[in-house]
Amino acid sequence: MKQKLRTSTVKNDTQLLEWLIEFLSDKSRSTIKSILKNGQVKVGGRVTTAFNLPLHMGDKVEIDMERRTSKTPYKGIDIVYEDEHIIVINKASGINTIAVPNAPDIPNAYHIVDQYVKIDGGKYSRIFIVHRLDRDTSGLLMFAKTARAQDILRHNWDEMVLDRRYVAVAEGVIEPSSGVIKSYLMENPKTLKVYSTRNPNGKWAVTHYRTIKSANNLTLVELNLETGRKNQIRVHLSDIQHPIIGDYKYGAHINPIGRMALHAFMLKFTHPITNEIIDLQTPIPPQFNQIVR
Repeated sequence: MKQKLRTSTVKNDTQLLEWLIEFLSDKSRSTIKSILKNGQVKVGGRVTTAFNLPLHMGDKVEIDMERRTSKTPYKGIDIVYEDEHIIVINKASGINTIAVPNAPDIPNAYHIVDQYVKIDGGKYSRIFIVHRLDRDTSGLLMFAKTARAQDILRHNWDEMVLDRRYVAVAEGVIEPSSGVIKSYLMENPKTLKVYSTRNPNGKWAVTHYRTIKSANNLTLVELNLETGRKNQIRVHLSDIQHPIIGDYKYGAHINPIGRMALHAFMLKFTHPITNEIIDLQTPIPPQFNQIVR
């Protein structure tokens, strides 16, 4: 009979995928990635799908070798991290964070994840909004599973989020290749469009950027947020005349991949209850690299 549950304790600091490849030496790399993506791996009792999750000596890893049907009811949502207090997903482009009044039938992440946590029932059977991503932005999105966790995160967001980064494909070649964009941001209440202003009544916004590579008059750029304002990256890249491809609202001229090319790939934060440092990353969408080469 095949062993359904395999467990081990980490002996040296490493990353999860590297450790799995060594531990499951009888499995192919593609099989191991499928096991990880399907939510069959737990670290410290918590399900994770983050291939580059840091492991430390003494961490306990559990692997369910029996493939399970994912409880997630929509293919545009992947669970990256989950415990009894919070859940972090990798949201696909085209999915709203919450339902919007003028498009109630469009899938939204809140509803999808809320239905997911209700499947098990019990004490933790609802979710709470913590922050949001635009509909056309993909990447890491966190929800709280308790009102207490939500309250702590909402009131201490800037202090608890230690590193929050995005990657985008911008039109043109950005020069200089790295820098900082700063401005006050305000929103036009009629058009709901955010714009930069010198008016100090606006919200102060700071975006650090670094070019990863440029080709075909496009730039793959990493963006590090010092502040988290609505549409901040989209406005700031438009301000320097390098709008994100597919972002017609903020001045884009082309859309070669059929979506706005903005992805939230890193979220490093202090856990609201345990005070652990949680460092999560997702891969850059393959289309981004394919068009900048």
